[in-house]
Amino acid sequence: MASGTSLDLNYLVPFKKTGIELNKNNILLRMSILGEYHMPKIGTTVLDDDGVKLVKDYIKSLNGHHVQQ
Repeated sequence: MASGTSLDLNYLVPFKKTGIELNKNNILLRMSILGEYHMPKIGTTVLDDDGVKLVKDYIKSLNGHHVQQ
């Protein structure tokens, strides 16, 4: 797990231990806005609506739980 985060996105980590479920709404929020807390921090000057939708659909597909809009 990266220092200071609650996400571990290593391929070998079981889904329940990745932190995605706990952080799914925060992940999508930070991808959907520009500013200090935007993800990714480097190289982003415009929002990628298609990319956000792709990640949202992927997160939803992992466990079938509702992700807030």
